[in-house]
Amino acid sequence: MLKLIRDLPTNQSTIGKIFHDDSFLCDTLEDVVRSPGVKIQDETAIPVGKYKIVLQYWPKYGRHMPLLLDVPNFTGIFIHTGNNKENTKGCILVGIRDAKTPDWIHDSRAVFYQKVMPRIETLLTLGPLDIEITNAFPVPQLEAA
Repeated sequence: MLKLIRDLPTNQSTIGKIFHDDSFLCDTLEDVVRSPGVKIQDETAIPVGKYKIVLQYWPKYGRHMPLLLDVPNFTGIFIHTGNNKENTKGCILVGIRDAKTPDWIHDSRAVFYQKVMPRIETLLTLGPLDIEITNAFPVPQLEAA
């Protein structure tokens, strides 16, 4: 199982880390974590939870990409490349966090194609694969949509 621990929320994005077997794999960037039940289209991180990962063909990339299944009130949630909130649309971006710019990750393509995708492909050959997503910070409870 993969674990994504979100640990740096801002008003623009949410930075986290993906681990496999307690070993750090990469940093992540997602949209803003909002109160439970609050969703702003293309600007809200998916809810915490455990989701199955499968590979599905995505024409935008011309290849199979990791897709999270059964995300409540979301569809088409992929793990992919990108650098900032404009690239997320609810998906999980992978890369290396930038200490000087909290709403940015870099080296996304290298991290995805050299680390993340090979690991996911290998894990899927061993059987079903899940990702568990948690927040390491309190989530606002009174937020208007």
